[in-house]
Amino acid sequence: MFIEAANTYYSFDYASGFWKWLCEHGKKDSVGSIREVLDEIKEKDDACAEWAKGHPSFFAEKDPKSLQVYVDLTTKLYASPRYPKQAVGKFLQDADAHLIAHAAAHGHTLVTREVVEPKRAKIKIPDVAKLMGVTCIQPWQLFRKNGLNLVQGPPRAIAGQAILPNPLSCCGGQ
Repeated sequence: MFIEAANTYYSFDYASGFWKWLCEHGKKDSVGSIREVLDEIKEKDDACAEWAKGHPSFFAEKDPKSLQVYVDLTTKLYASPRYPKQAVGKFLQDADAHLIAHAAAHGHTLVTREVVEPKRAKIKIPDVAKLMGVTCIQPWQLFRKNGLNLVQGPPRAIAGQAILPNPLSCCGGQ
């Protein structure tokens, strides 16, 4: 969700309020992510990676409970006749599988724009989340539940013009 948001509808240049909201709710532990997602974000050298590096406490470390659920998730996926083994192997290499395991281990809800697609060979987050008893919601559902309010302000400058305060430091970093 982070990379897509930063590159599209919640770009840092015009939606700094979104990133500030994430910081504030991350400090309250009402939203967050995991270290594997941070690692994927940091693979690029962009504004999203810069933001993520500045907020390491937003990304939870692996813990024994999550690791055990990850083992269970792996076993269930490989045992399922629904998914080709190659698709399972690819899915398990990404952060998504760890994210689902963490959510299952700690009773969290996952936020994703992906939807269940029962007839696809590609494994999607909601498919596996359902298998593991994890609820998925769309981003807008999270935003409404937690009171995201995007207030219009002065536009940020375009290249070569004066720049407003940096939205990447919206929470002072950590």
